[in-house]
Amino acid sequence: MGQLALPLGNHERGGKRRGAGRKPRPENARRPLVEHRVRPEHRRRHPVHVTLRAARGIPSLRSERFRNLLERILDGTRDANGQVVHFSVQHDHIHVVLEADDKRSLSSLVRRVVIRFALRTNKVLGRSKGKVWGDRYHRRDLESPRDVKNVLRYLFTNAAKHGEEPAFPDASDPFTSVTSVTSVTSDFASTHRRWRPPRARTWLLSTGWWKVHGPLSSHERRRAGPDVPTAARP
Repeated sequence: MGQLALPLGNHERGGKRRGAGRKPRPENARRPLVEHRVRPEHRRRHPVHVTLRAARGIPSLRSERFRNLLERILDGTRDANGQVVHFSVQHDHIHVVLEADDKRSLSSLVRRVVIRFALRTNKVLGRSKGKVWGDRYHRRDLESPRDVKNVLRYLFTNAAKHGEEPAFPDASDPFTSVTSVTSVTSDFASTHRRWRPPRARTWLLSTGWWKVHGPLSSHERRRAGPDVPTAARP
């Protein structure tokens, strides 16, 4: 018996679907989107700087409710394989510095933070669903004491780069974890509501950065961090 041909009619099969794939960046967008590429492997001894960007239409994240919400989420997402140690909340993005055992643990940790923050933000905004994040997270592994100190200084002074003025001349940014850092001078981290982060597990983030390059001091609060790589800038 011969094989019968199946009539396909006008229905095309295979090939790229119309409208499939990631949408192109709008012409008026301020920055390119994070490319969809395979994430590199991760080494346990390297802390990671992650940037999360809010979608358009989300109100400013620099408020007590969103900061408190983030702190509760960070406390609830730490486990034996990964934890967020530092954060900085800005109007439309959040920086975190985290530790993870491997690539899978890192991805799982960020995913938990992203999903829980989105769900609870929608609840705060009085809606059942809606887009909270505007892009994939940006990741940069910190491989040296200098990398770590630069990023910490960048997180704790990021508001000044965006034109934010502290409530008092010598005040540190209350929307960061700066007062949880023991290796800063007292004039860098003035007193405000104190978040209790987990103890850093990596040498680089716990003691390596300040033993090699010294603690953060007041003059560095006004320093924009010119030696922070461009990829880490918002």
